[in-house]
Amino acid sequence: MKLPDMPSQVEHAKAVFRLYKFWKHERPARPDPFDDAEGFTDEEEGRGKKFGDWSPRYSEFLKRAGELEDKYNQEDQEYLHMLIEIRKGLWT
Repeated sequence: MKLPDMPSQVEHAKAVFRLYKFWKHERPARPDPFDDAEGFTDEEEGRGKKFGDWSPRYSEFLKRAGELEDKYNQEDQEYLHMLIEIRKGLWT
C-alpha cells in the first residue's frame, strides 16, 4: 500500500483492506438495534392488543432502532458498491 510509483495499485490495495476490515471486524461488531427491547413490558410492546398500539416510550424505541437499522443498511450498500467497483482487480 506504499508504492509511490504505482498510485492505482496503492488505491486498490487500500480499498481491499478497507473492505476486509469492514466485513471481517466492523460489521460483525455492530450492536443489534433491537437488543434493548428486553427491558419493555408486554403492555408496552402491545402484546395482547391490536398491532401498533404501543406505549410512547416503546414507539420511540422502535423509531430509534429502525433508524439505526436503516443506517446499517445504507452502510452495507455503500460497501457492496465499493466491492463491485474493484471486483475485476481482486483475481488478477
